[in-house]
Amino acid sequence: MAQVDIPMALGAAFWDKQKTALAKAAKAPPTKLADELKALTRLHAGVDWDGKDFTADNVKAVLAQLQTVVAALTKFETEAKKDKAFPKEPLTAVTAIDKAAKEYRGDIDAYVATRKSAAAKAAATAAAQKPKASPSAPGGAGASAKAAKLVRNKIIASIALLRKPKPQGAPGRPMRFLVVQGKLSTTLMMGVAVGPSQVKQLIAMCPGEAPYKTLKYPEAYLLWEKNALTFVSDKLSGSVVKKLQIWLKKTFKLNLKMRLRNAAGVVAEETEGEDLSDDMLKLDADDALSAEDAAQEYQERLAALAEAIRKAMAQPMGAKIKALMASSAQNAKANKYDAALGELDEIEALLEEGGLGEALEADESESEEELTNPAAKTGGNDAEAKKAELARAMDDWKARRAKAVASLKDVAGKIAASKHASATKAILEIQAVMKNITAEPATLQQVNELRKWLSSDDVVNDVCELAEDVRTPLLIPLERMRSLMA
Repeated sequence: MAQVDIPMALGAAFWDKQKTALAKAAKAPPTKLADELKALTRLHAGVDWDGKDFTADNVKAVLAQLQTVVAALTKFETEAKKDKAFPKEPLTAVTAIDKAAKEYRGDIDAYVATRKSAAAKAAATAAAQKPKASPSAPGGAGASAKAAKLVRNKIIASIALLRKPKPQGAPGRPMRFLVVQGKLSTTLMMGVAVGPSQVKQLIAMCPGEAPYKTLKYPEAYLLWEKNALTFVSDKLSGSVVKKLQIWLKKTFKLNLKMRLRNAAGVVAEETEGEDLSDDMLKLDADDALSAEDAAQEYQERLAALAEAIRKAMAQPMGAKIKALMASSAQNAKANKYDAALGELDEIEALLEEGGLGEALEADESESEEELTNPAAKTGGNDAEAKKAELARAMDDWKARRAKAVASLKDVAGKIAASKHASATKAILEIQAVMKNITAEPATLQQVNELRKWLSSDDVVNDVCELAEDVRTPLLIPLERMRSLMA
């Protein structure tokens, strides 16, 4: 038997019983409700609810038809109530159908969530049973293959943009950089915006070399001058530039000419290297991230920026950031992660320009644990301290969730009072979002599923556009919980 049963009140036979009562009305409103209910029943029967191939996409047509039924129901009720002598029986049936529709939608949402969770567990179990391959990523033994691809792609794309700026659509901002030094390696990230998430990637390129030192200078930037990658800074040292050249050559086979000069144009360091060709800056198919890695990177970047984004919404840049967030979410939903991450770069650049970037102080020495685990600075290596930190993060989640749900209920009430033609659809979307905001995500899998859902679900995006941005505040405690649980 199917895990989701269609209520009797959503069957055409239930509505057909009202024919006698409708015939008594002076003028019954025309309606195709019976036909819409028949179509809903057919679509429900066409879903293999218990089948192995079941996915959330299987029920999209069912949910769309359910909205059509509710719309037809609302229209009929509105017209019928204009006649004060209209028979009560059909209106009572309308109430029953509306209630059944809400219960049916809730059952479907819960069932889809259960199936997704089961599929994720099965995938995790299968992945755990696969033999682990030996690490072979650039950067040294144990280096993250995902981090290596991200860093290489970003560096090559940035150099290509410096050499040949795009006449249209270029960010029009200086190319920034940051350096992370371990005991043996000196690593580089570059882009229109660089921050904490890139620091983590560089640490993954040289694991086991703690303590790490991060060099980031707000006034420094990069140029392509005299066929060389040129660092413009009054603070960066020539020895660091030399170490970066060695790292780029050893790790990514890029033997760049490199220069260091100050803002006045005085050259402090200049190295020898190859003249780059266009072919040397081409990315191959092997350079692309897997869909899973790209999705994870997107979620981590978004969560890292969430608090600054929340603060920025109240500033003049808020409207632009909101539009970029919406576009980024749509691209992520369509698995266009290059575009989605590019929009996060633009958001991070705007945040830094507005003084809201998570700037790292230059020459700040920290351990690997402090840079990758937020609990470390408060004794995160101790089990009790970690447990207490997780409890605080959970309390923060509950408080933010309660605020988000209350806000969405308020918006739903205002929409219902408006009697707009699209009110029912909007309310159903808001209710679906409220239902899926887990009260207490107790496992790493639940946290990761919530992060992914909030980051890329199109209904969440619609609700954030319609009501207010509930996504960003919720991502902040989720990211802390993910780090602690992992």
